[in-house]
Amino acid sequence: MPIRFAVEAGEHTESLAAEFNIPGIPVNLPAVLNDVDSLAAGLQAKGLQACQIGAFGFNALSPDRSAREEMKQKIMTAMPLAAKLGCKHFAFAAGNANPNMFGETDPFNFTDEALDQAAEELKPLANVAEEHDVYLSIEPYIKTVVHSPEAFLKLKERVDSDRLRITLDVTSFYDFRDMVDPRNTILNACSTLKGHYDLVHLKELAIVPGFHIHSELVAHDAGNTPWDLVLEQCCDQLGSDSWVVIEHIPNLEDGKRSIPQILSLA
Repeated sequence: MPIRFAVEAGEHTESLAAEFNIPGIPVNLPAVLNDVDSLAAGLQAKGLQACQIGAFGFNALSPDRSAREEMKQKIMTAMPLAAKLGCKHFAFAAGNANPNMFGETDPFNFTDEALDQAAEELKPLANVAEEHDVYLSIEPYIKTVVHSPEAFLKLKERVDSDRLRITLDVTSFYDFRDMVDPRNTILNACSTLKGHYDLVHLKELAIVPGFHIHSELVAHDAGNTPWDLVLEQCCDQLGSDSWVVIEHIPNLEDGKRSIPQILSLA
């Protein structure tokens, strides 16, 4: 099955999608809740489809219980609206006991108790997802409770629902050594998570100058990730509802240079 690509490049998302005839772009939860009909009409007029509904404000391990409940209700409210967009994927991270989800971490994230708490928060979402034929696509990240492929499988076992999926984002598992040679981590992630993902995210990380360990998001052709290997490993797992999202493109020039390189590998 041909790969369906989507793109995310901030303010340049739609122009790059048009230039390279990429059909998908991500949308966010507030836009869906605000006016899903206008959102759907706007996408259709531009020949675009929603590849995912981003709900990254949800944090299953947030110490603020009221914030957790508020976000869960918003996601549940949006689930029946997703059909108007032809979109099946709600994307968000599984949880971080530190409220700075992607910037910091907490030792609690790496415990069985964290997996238990995250599972209890996700179970009601998975039940509603079942009713509306949508999926919860967990964004992994080394600072959060889903810090490894194996951690996701433990979480899914606790939730006990195939509505819980993972976004295959191999660079989210990288440590320092992987930014030198990531092949083993890529192969492990793709094999361990086989059958558990529909969304694939492609972003690049690289070591940058700094004391001890320092890395940053970079253009897709500025790091060491072998994108041909990533696509080779995941392509046979992609179905009719799947998307491969080229994301975190730093600027327009980088997008114009690196997007064709990735598309040529498909």
